[in-house]
Amino acid sequence: MKNHRKLLTILLSAFIVLSILFVAWFNYKPTKISYFKGCIEHSINITDLREVVGVADYVFVGYVEEIYDYNHDRLFHKFPKVIDYYGGPFTECKVTVTECIKGYIPSGETLSYYKVGGVTWLRTSIYLDVEEEYIKQGYDDYYPEVGKYYVFRGFAHPDGTITGGGINSTEPLEENYDLNNYKQSIVYQKWINAYENQIFSKYGNDYKYLCSADADYGDGTYNADLYARYIDEVYDGEEQDDEYYKAIKAGNSTIK
Repeated sequence: MKNHRKLLTILLSAFIVLSILFVAWFNYKPTKISYFKGCIEHSINITDLREVVGVADYVFVGYVEEIYDYNHDRLFHKFPKVIDYYGGPFTECKVTVTECIKGYIPSGETLSYYKVGGVTWLRTSIYLDVEEEYIKQGYDDYYPEVGKYYVFRGFAHPDGTITGGGINSTEPLEENYDLNNYKQSIVYQKWINAYENQIFSKYGNDYKYLCSADADYGDGTYNADLYARYIDEVYDGEEQDDEYYKAIKAGNSTIK
């Protein structure tokens, strides 16, 4: 009986220690930044902002209100099914739009921008989707912070979500620029110049969906019709990814 109690005490102590360690691990958010080790083949020159803007669906200036990291927060925060489909790391940025440079998102609209990049599954670092080789050349990406203004570049999906990541996807305005004087920012002016001189690549997306914050999004029918045309023209009756279909339909019920 005495040995039995001793064993229970040991097991209980071990459980408590493991629980404390798990809670500490679960709440831990790293600050170290890590980058993609390898080479990604790009269809455009991603260091040329004119080409980057040319293929983008949206470019906008916005103020970050809240941040939810997929691998850090998903147990207590709901993410769109299409983000679940792709899996982490992703970071949801609740952004109030200051000005939409490309696209038709009204100023003052608050949307969720899903950034490719965030806390890794093991919570060892914050991953950004940029090759180390570009970092060595002086290029970078930024993990958004609450309370700051950024220029965002994004792509819309059939369910109305908007995502973006990599070089020239999220760039902070300089310090001391806000809603009242952001147009004087060198970063803002750089993106405006790129928009006015954008280069449209032959590799651009022919199926440009609208994000749900777009003034023309409506009930999602436009995206649903465009997705149906995409299936007919690209796949021509071939079997589709059922999980992806379920994910985008969960976010846009007009998809047939």
